[in-house]
Order: sequence, then structure tokens, then C-alpha cells
Amino acid sequence: MTEHPILFSGQMVRAILEGRKTMTRRVIKPWPADPCGGFRLMDDGKTFMDFSMMVMGEPDNFDFNSEYTCPYGVPGDRLWVREAHIFDWDEELQDLILTFKADGEQHFIQDNAGRISLEQCNKWRPSIHMPRWASRILLEVVSVRVERLQEISQEDAIAEGIERVGGAASCSPWRNYLIGKPGEMSLHCSAPSRSFQTLWDSINASRGFGWDVNPWVWVIEFRKV
Repeated sequence: MTEHPILFSGQMVRAILEGRKTMTRRVIKPWPADPCGGFRLMDDGKTFMDFSMMVMGEPDNFDFNSEYTCPYGVPGDRLWVREAHIFDWDEELQDLILTFKADGEQHFIQDNAGRISLEQCNKWRPSIHMPRWASRILLEVVSVRVERLQEISQEDAIAEGIERVGGAASCSPWRNYLIGKPGEMSLHCSAPSRSFQTLWDSINASRGFGWDVNPWVWVIEFRKV
């Protein structure tokens, strides 16, 4: 069993804590040579082969760069969650106070042992800077597969942690994460997959991996330990 760090936004941290999120999709890098190609899981159970890299007429001859291993591990491995946080120093108790931005939960750390300096306190730190010992969420990888982003099912969209904002009688019961963005309608979504599309674009569109690009993604299913 190996541990790997993984970053989540505040809203996705809350979804994990509430038991709504049991799956995440991450863009495969580097991109496959042929975006219309495909992947095949090899016999070792952890290496995926981009078979669009096959040399024409030589089906057993693969380019070295066609091998992909998921950076988030294999079933049985664990993911420790990095999230936005802040450290404060309690002069009276001589304790370090760790506050998680997602929900305001606080942990009191009695033995700081010089791990955090006073200069690092009293300012919000992005998730990438969270040390392993400060992480509060540990996930176990259940399964890993590869697919195109737009292949997501309605069931998987719900497992991605999207929020329900309307009742059973509502025509738009799923949250639109782009409400308030320029050019976006102020309506929520009728289908889970559309809600996930807005969630994905709210995080990834500015990075060049928007829904319309339809990138290949790692699909990691997990359970909270």
C-alpha cells in the first residue's frame, strides 16, 4: 500500500465529509498522441497502454511514451487530502490551532515541535502547502479506469459530489456551479451530468481542460477511511 497526496477544493472537501463524493476525475498528462485513440489496462493491473501509439502493421510495437501509470495509485492505495487551511498560535495555551477553510473545523496541536514557524501563522495557505501530518481526510482507492470526460454517466456525476438544490418536483434540481459567471444563465441544471459539466468548467476551463475539450481522464473511485 502506498500513499499519494491529492488536492480538493473546499466544496469538494465538504462533499467528501458529507458522504456525497466517492469519485474524482483528473486529466491525464501528457495527452495521448491521438485523442480519438484509447487505452488498455495491461496484465500488471496498474499500467495503461495508449494503443493509438501502436506502430502501423506491428501491433506489439509500442512507443515508450505510450505507457501511463495513474499518479493517484492503484486499488488498495491511499490518498491523503490536501485542502486550504490556516495556522494560528494560541499564546495562552501555547498550542498551534489548525483551521480548515472548507468548514471551519479546528484542530489543536499541542506538540508543534517547530513544524510551523510563527511567520507561517495567521494567513490562509492554499491546499498545495498542506503537510501530510496536518491532513484530516484519508481515502482508499477502490478502482481506477480511463475514459473521455464526456462519457460520464448520470450515476457517476452524482458520485462526483454535485449538490441537489431542488426537490423531487423541481425541473432543475442540480446545482449550476457557473451561476454568476459572465454569459451563464441563472438557472440550475435538470440533469446530474450537466451539473457536473458546470462543476468541471468552474475548476478546469481556465486551465485549458474545459468540458468541450473532452480530455482523457483518470476516473478514481474511493472510499473514506
